[in-house]
Amino acid sequence: MKRILLLLILMLSISAEAQIQRSFFGFTLGVSNRQIISSHFKRQNKTIKNEDDVLVVKNLKFGGQMWDEVRFVFYKNKFYQIFLVTSTERNSKEYLDERWDYLLNKFLKKYRNYYQPMSSDTKYFCDDKTTLRFHYEFSGGLWYQDLVYYDNKLFDSSMRDDDNDL
Repeated sequence: MKRILLLLILMLSISAEAQIQRSFFGFTLGVSNRQIISSHFKRQNKTIKNEDDVLVVKNLKFGGQMWDEVRFVFYKNKFYQIFLVTSTERNSKEYLDERWDYLLNKFLKKYRNYYQPMSSDTKYFCDDKTTLRFHYEFSGGLWYQDLVYYDNKLFDSSMRDDDNDL
């Protein structure tokens, strides 16, 4: 009986651990649609750019940081991926280096049990529903930092559909 009780307590403590977040700017991965998100930012007088299955909004603050561009990505009109990017076009390399360290430490503290070591410039955190990717690279004469969260199931479905197009 004690073993069963101990096992139950252990299972509850594991399930109570924080999952990777799925809501951004009030919109939830796998739930919200393009029209709702677009209308929200239009009411805020934000400039919105539509690109196929992507809605682009410039200069949004997330996680206490300003992002040059935030891309809301849709699959079958469901919000399944958010892609936030900034670069040395508008920021110094030193600022991006400090920001990398700051955000990475926050992610490691909050999501340490979901960390998937891959490489020095890309960090992955994955749970059963959501993946968080934090990336830093030099390309086209600029340093870029991007932060991507996506719904695993919808991401996989969109990739299968893309593969079927070939």
